[in-house]
Amino acid sequence: MERQPEGAGGAGREEGAPVEVHAGSPSGSFTYTGGPTTIRGGASPNQFNNFAAFLLGVLAFALSTWFPLSLALMLFCGIGIAGFAVMQTTIVFLAAPPAVRSRVMGLLTVAIGGGPIGMLYVGVLADWLGAANAVACLAVQGLVLLALAAWNWPELRRPVALTQRG
Repeated sequence: MERQPEGAGGAGREEGAPVEVHAGSPSGSFTYTGGPTTIRGGASPNQFNNFAAFLLGVLAFALSTWFPLSLALMLFCGIGIAGFAVMQTTIVFLAAPPAVRSRVMGLLTVAIGGGPIGMLYVGVLADWLGAANAVACLAVQGLVLLALAAWNWPELRRPVALTQRG
């Protein structure tokens, strides 16, 4: 194998050797090999762990009474949800065949657009239970649903090879 020179996008690695690029979150890594049209990546098992950590952070925020801790937890959760948002779109884009990619991305947009229904639910819970208890309740519900998904679909916890064809 031919070695790329230092600073040529590969920092002295052999051509075709895998390079991890972390996009959005610690678990959202892709392996880039070869030319610009071959990208392999997938939702790693750590996506479940990261989402669980996010929900635990939200739960801790809901229970926190100390402002500096609450602020740190909000920062942690904000970074986590930003990584989730990046990976959500990226995984869907790479998993969809090019012929139906626009339809699949449209479906993702419709699903994201359902967010106001969740906000209505949060508002009703906050009215009934108070704001902090509503947020804690949502975090617990999310953890339960995540555990059920991990149990029911174990294949979602395994890395998936995705190939983008140019």
